[in-house]
Amino acid sequence: MIDRQRRRRFAGVACVGVVAVVLMGCAAPSPTSQEIRPVEDFAGVPDGTYAPPGTEPGTDYAVWTTDGKHIGIVLFGSSSCPERATKMTVPEGFLESTVALAPPDRSKTCTTDSAPHTTLFDAPEFFRANGSDVMIGLLSGKVVLSHGGGN
Repeated sequence: MIDRQRRRRFAGVACVGVVAVVLMGCAAPSPTSQEIRPVEDFAGVPDGTYAPPGTEPGTDYAVWTTDGKHIGIVLFGSSSCPERATKMTVPEGFLESTVALAPPDRSKTCTTDSAPHTTLFDAPEFFRANGSDVMIGLLSGKVVLSHGGGN
């Protein structure tokens, strides 16, 4: 009697294990992401670029550089303690990315002005070749990077 109960219990556990393995095989693979590090960081905005139409003054935005090879993340804040973008994460096959920010250096006195500071990233080839707008997530919210890379 005890052996029969053990066999049933073992069979039940084995069935649950088989079902779990089968279901894992049906699940979509998780997308891989590309992490891009900045190539340049400077006060101001990239030469020859402007905030996208409709952007409120002093609002963070993203812009293509004039050569179409880089994406500029323009953040507004203290000119003496600017926020800086530290990496851009791009899920493979998606026209979106998120940008990680480093907090301002509060160990020194920060001015209360609002000035632009730009971090440049190499534009993923997928973004440049696609011809569509790209959604970029910043701490201040999502911004649209209108297509223009590679033109």
